[in-house]
Amino acid sequence: MNNNHHNHRSNAERFWMVLGVLVAMLGAIYVLRPLGFIAFMIFAGILAGILLDGIVELIRKHIHFPRVLALLLTVVAFLILAALGSWLIGPNIIDQALQLLDRVPEAAKRTKSILLNYNWGDEIWQNLTRTNFPAGEVVDRLTLAFSSTLGVIGNMLVIFFIGFYLALKPSVYINGFLKLIPPGKRERIRTVFSHTGSSLRAWLLARLISMIVVGILSLIGYLILDIQLALALAVIAGLLSFIPYLGPVLALIPALIVTVAEEPIKALYVLIVYSIVQVLESYLITPLVEQHATSVPAAFLITVQIVMAVVGGLMGILIATPLAVAGIVAIRMLYVEDVLHDSA
Repeated sequence: MNNNHHNHRSNAERFWMVLGVLVAMLGAIYVLRPLGFIAFMIFAGILAGILLDGIVELIRKHIHFPRVLALLLTVVAFLILAALGSWLIGPNIIDQALQLLDRVPEAAKRTKSILLNYNWGDEIWQNLTRTNFPAGEVVDRLTLAFSSTLGVIGNMLVIFFIGFYLALKPSVYINGFLKLIPPGKRERIRTVFSHTGSSLRAWLLARLISMIVVGILSLIGYLILDIQLALALAVIAGLLSFIPYLGPVLALIPALIVTVAEEPIKALYVLIVYSIVQVLESYLITPLVEQHATSVPAAFLITVQIVMAVVGGLMGILIATPLAVAGIVAIRMLYVEDVLHDSA
């Protein structure tokens, strides 16, 4: 009887502890919201540092180069690949991206007029209007996001330099942070950092592979079906596949808008290509490349993405999944294993 009472009390304490942590996290998000973009940039820089560090360690595992030399070789290789890609397909991408920017607003209006010609389309539009869905605002935001080139380049440079210096001497930053932790807990936190870094590195590598494959498959499908602006739409599909679940849906929107406005039957073809690529990505590519990455339940991940979208907009959506991966590793090790003593 006493054991049951003790178990009930322990469960109640755990419930209130988890609830308290969640309330504290939401409170911290609300308080730090004005500084959210800076925090997101720092976290993105940490992700870049983790990726660079993984590549550096891979090089040093096979070739005994000093860390600085291995890091410089990695950066030079990235720059060469970027320059080669810009030279080969850069002009076409820029030209098609500019055409897409011009077409999306007008295509959205034409798509609306086409929908209103059908009873089912009119009903869909009326439902969107009743729910105050900001269709025009979404198009405006997408256009603004695509056109803010200088801002994107500046942010990428900041993220790159944060990642570069973290990868240059990661131990300096880790040891500096551990000085803030009580001595008895430092080794455990160091282990948590190590596992979190490994999980994020595996997830990032898996995402990069998926992005490349999705982009190539989408391009092949669009070219076969003679879809206009195929290269730009395929690049968008590849880039947005960095965001699980929500990313592919966002990538589908401009493709549907453009094709419906020009030739409605091609929208069906786009849906077919999209479905084939997503089936291949979900059931073949992802299981192969993410077998060593931390698994994140879909419902939990989508919830995190929505919350981060509200808090941080586009940047929040981009970092939502790696943040969820890091959070799951930390909760598993620091709460499930250390507090609940459950190692299963």
